[in-house]
Order: sequence, then C-alpha cells, then structure tokens
Amino acid sequence: MPAWQRDVPLLFAGDRLVYVPRLGVNRGDGLSGDGLSGDGGWRRIEWRPDLLIA
Repeated sequence: MPAWQRDVPLLFAGDRLVYVPRLGVNRGDGLSGDGLSGDGGWRRIEWRPDLLIA
C-alpha cells in the first residue's frame, strides 16, 4: 500500500510486514517474547522515511 494511501506507518523486516500500529505484531516472524534480551523479544527499530519517486 503506498504511503500516501495509509494513515499509520507500517514496520517491515526485509519484505515481511511485522507490525502495524493499533493492530499488532506478526508473531509468526519470531517477534514475540516477554521482553528479556536473551529470548529474542527485543528488536532495534531504525526509521527511514519513505522514498517517493515522482
């Protein structure tokens, strides 16, 4: 979905959609956990603006 047609940011890991605000996390991609650093519950998020090519 193009950025100008959505009202919330979508979080991708590579080409997989992993998080949608107000909807939730895609647990099938291993992003669940109780938040302990050793169990895979933590992920670094680096925001990059959408690149719009006109």
